[in-house]
Amino acid sequence: MEMFEVRNDAGSERAEILLYDYIGESTDFWTGEKSGISAKAFKEALDACGGKPVDIRIDSGGGDVFEAFAMCSAIQRYPGETTACVDGLAASAASYIAVVCDEVRMNDYAYLMIHCAHSYARGNARDLEGVAARLRNIDANLAAIYQKRSGMDIEDVLDKMADETWFTAADAFECGLCTEVVATEERMAASIDPALAANYRHVPEGVSVRSEAPKEQGESHAPHTVDAEAVAKAACTILDGKIYWKESKDEQ
Repeated sequence: MEMFEVRNDAGSERAEILLYDYIGESTDFWTGEKSGISAKAFKEALDACGGKPVDIRIDSGGGDVFEAFAMCSAIQRYPGETTACVDGLAASAASYIAVVCDEVRMNDYAYLMIHCAHSYARGNARDLEGVAARLRNIDANLAAIYQKRSGMDIEDVLDKMADETWFTAADAFECGLCTEVVATEERMAASIDPALAANYRHVPEGVSVRSEAPKEQGESHAPHTVDAEAVAKAACTILDGKIYWKESKDEQ
């Protein structure tokens, strides 16, 4: 299955877009290989659906906050009905892509995670104060998105973001972040890229970390269960939650 795929047959009444990757395009330093989903590619895919009802299927651990904001804007401007279908995981930047859709459906074993924006920065006191102010502004924008969907008190939303809250489908439905829980017999395990998982503090046992090791023929490709404590201590490659000073770019 492609990580980013558009299904829009001429005779079909609904279109489908799969977001099964990092939000925002990145380039491997060593190989030059590109990965992730850019806002530009997503908007072009959405526009090509021509106003049909669109199911946006999500299994993503998050990514670039501003790329996600651009995707949210594209969804809000789309003239047709949009339905987010959380197949496994909508975490961090992927979570607010989900909740801006007209409807939010979560498989009964899926997760939705919200947290405060975070960054890795260096500089003098004034530099760091500027970073903190920018992060607080991002948090306020995120909280407003979640509050609009759920109807929760804004302070309650901010508290849940600060706690890095992982909602089961039932939890998300109860607090208004999703509109429907879908009972499923065939289960797809919620999974997350290890570089993203390393930045999260409370990864549930039900969320697995995708294996990065090369696979021999016949070897299982099933994701292994995450040890949340080990993951929290294993951050080494940062793809999520950083500032690129040269480009003045924040990620969540």
